[in-house]
Amino acid sequence: MTEDSSRAAWLAQARSYLRHADPVLARLINDQPDFDPRAWMAQLPPMDLYGALLFQVTGQQLSVPATRRTLARIQALFGGHLPAPAELLAVDPSQLRQVGLSWRKINTPRDLATRLTDGRLDQDALSIARR
Repeated sequence: MTEDSSRAAWLAQARSYLRHADPVLARLINDQPDFDPRAWMAQLPPMDLYGALLFQVTGQQLSVPATRRTLARIQALFGGHLPAPAELLAVDPSQLRQVGLSWRKINTPRDLATRLTDGRLDQDALSIARR
């Protein structure tokens, strides 16, 4: 069984369960039979662990489309990619403010970047922990 067919089977099973569990959800599912709840993930840029943390911080209290727009502006600032921790620290924080991040959302990834670059956080250990 391929990953696509396995995912399709999972999605069909989930839709069936929700249709039977709730008549309102049944109508919504029937109205949008091809809706894929994970389709938005395919529109995200490639991310390592730090990029995923940056995505999470950026997207707090924002819609997915707003988060994607902000991430696109961050990528543009860094030559078309999400920054590595050292790259983020090398840019003036006011440039991050200009791409749409609040000061709090600037300080959090900068603090994480500092901890990753000075060794207080080990990205390899964090990557193993998330598996």
